[in-house]
Amino acid sequence: MADFNNDYIDDIVVTRNDSAVVYTNNGSGVFTRTGGIQLRPFVTDFTRVRSSVDLNQDGKADIVTIAGNSTGANDTTIVTAALGNGLGTVTPSDTIRITGRGLNFTVSDIDLDNDLDITIITADTRDLVIYRGDNTGTFTFETTIDLGTGSGALYGLSGGDLDRNGNIDLVAGGTGGNSIILAINQAAAGAILPEEMVVTAFDNAFLSIVDPNGLIVSDNLQSIAGSDYGRVDFNVNG
Repeated sequence: MADFNNDYIDDIVVTRNDSAVVYTNNGSGVFTRTGGIQLRPFVTDFTRVRSSVDLNQDGKADIVTIAGNSTGANDTTIVTAALGNGLGTVTPSDTIRITGRGLNFTVSDIDLDNDLDITIITADTRDLVIYRGDNTGTFTFETTIDLGTGSGALYGLSGGDLDRNGNIDLVAGGTGGNSIILAINQAAAGAILPEEMVVTAFDNAFLSIVDPNGLIVSDNLQSIAGSDYGRVDFNVNG
C-alpha cells in the first residue's frame, strides 16, 4: 500500500502470476486500475511486492517486486524495481536476475550511504545476495553472504536494528527444523536518539525521518490523525 497518485489517499498494488498492478483509491474505498508492469516473461507460482519505498527520493511512491517458483532447483528469480510518476503508474527502472529460488527480500539502506539497497534470500542455496542502490532506481551487485548449512530451505527475511547501533540487521528463517539466523550489520555504529516522536494531524501525515548525519531512517510513512503506525484508512473517514 502507498499513495501512488499523491492525493493523500492510500492506494494498493497487487501481484499475480507475471504482473504487478496499481489500483488507485477514490477515497470511498473504490479502486481503479491505473498502471501495471510485467514481472517476468513466463508463469510463476510466487510473487511478492514492497511498496511505500522511494528509490530515487523524488517524493513519489515506487515498488520493488520479486517473482519466481517455490519448487525446483536452479530456477531464475527476477527482482524488478519500478519508479512511480505520482500519477498512479509505475515504470521499470532495473531488473535483477538471481539463479535459485529467491522468495523474499528487503529494501533498506544496508551500507548507510542514503540510498536504498535490495537484499535477497535464496531458499535453496541459503545465501543473502545484496545489491546496492544508487538513488536512481538502478542496482549493482555488491556481495553474496553464505548463511551456512541447515536442515531446510530459507524462506523468510526481515530487517531491523537488532543491536541498537543505527544499522539495519537481518533476520532469516525457514521451514521446520531451521534455526533463526541473525545477520548483524558490521558497519560503523551511528548515533541513536532515544527520544520518542508523536505526530498529530487533521489529515494524512507524510514523514521523512533522518538521523543527525542526514541518513534516511524511514521514508513514505503515512498515518491518519490519532492512529497507530501502520493503520490504513481506505475511505478517508478517520
